Amino acid sequence: MLSVSTFIIVLVLIIPIEKIVHVNAFRRFEIGGKETILASENENIIIQCKSDFPMTYCGFVHPSGKRFSFAERAVSDGKCVQKIKATKADSGEWGCHIGRKSVRLESMKKIHVRIVNQVAAIEPNITAKLGKTITIACATTNGLTPLSYCRFEPPNGQSFNIDSSVTAKQPILKKYYYPSNSSLDRGDCAVTIIKVNFEDVGDWTCGAGLDDGQEHFDVIKLEVEGG
Repeated sequence: MLSVSTFIIVLVLIIPIEKIVHVNAFRRFEIGGKETILASENENIIIQCKSDFPMTYCGFVHPSGKRFSFAERAVSDGKCVQKIKATKADSGEWGCHIGRKSVRLESMKKIHVRIVNQVAAIEPNITAKLGKTITIACATTNGLTPLSYCRFEPPNGQSFNIDSSVTAKQPILKKYYYPSNSSLDRGDCAVTIIKVNFEDVGDWTCGAGLDDGQEHFDVIKLEVEGG
C-alpha cells in the first residue's frame, strides 16, 4: 500500500523594515539681512556662516557667551558649520565671525535661533515706519507643512482670514493682502499691511490650521514710529 504523505509548506514572507531617516525640519528665514532659525526643542539643527571667498578660520559665539572656533582645515566651500541638538538654552542671538587672509578685517553675522512650537512668528517684535507698508508672518516649524487656513486678529479692528487669492489689487478693507512670495502650501501665514498707522500698534495674533484639526497660533508685537 502506497502511503501518501501530505506536506504543508509554510511560506514565510520576510518584510524588511525600512531604516527611518530623520530629516531636519527646522526652517531658516532671512529678512532685511537678518537670519532667523525656527526649530523644535531637541531637534538637530545646523547653524552656518557663508563666505564668497576662502576662509582662514571662523567661529561662533553661543547666546551664553561660549565660543566655538574652527581652523582652516575645518572650513570648506565657503561654509562654516556648527551642528547642535537645540534646547531652550540655545535660543537667542548667535554671533559668527569669519577670517580671511586677503582681508584682515573679519566679517560678522548675527543669527537668531528660536525654539518654538509648531507655528511661530518669524519676527515676534517688529517696528514699522508710519505710513509705510510692512509684512508680518508666522510659519510652520516642522518643515514645509501646508496650512488649511491662515487668520489674523489685529489689536484693533475685525479679525480676518487670508490666502493667496487676496492680492494687492483687491486688499481686505483696502488695507490687508497676502504677500506674493508666501504660500499656504508651504506653511506661510502672512499679511502685508498697507500704510501702517498707530491703530495697528499692539499684539497681532496669527492663527493657522494644521492637519491635526487644531488651530496653532503665535503673537507678533507691532510698534510704529514716526509722525
